[in-house]
Amino acid sequence: MDVIAERAKKYQPKPKITYKMIQKYVEKKYGLRVHTAYMAEVKRSMGLTMYDASNVVEELK
Repeated sequence: MDVIAERAKKYQPKPKITYKMIQKYVEKKYGLRVHTAYMAEVKRSMGLTMYDASNVVEELK
């Protein structure tokens, strides 16, 4: 049981890459400001994981 507890203490999940992080990287490397809509389009076309937006409304009024 102690071995599991030690592994749990050492475990660090990988940080999620955010759109702001991608924007900073692209601007630094290529000197371009990239809109988040373009990033989402590329992620969709590449089949990468897309997360639901936190501000999505369940149903319209």
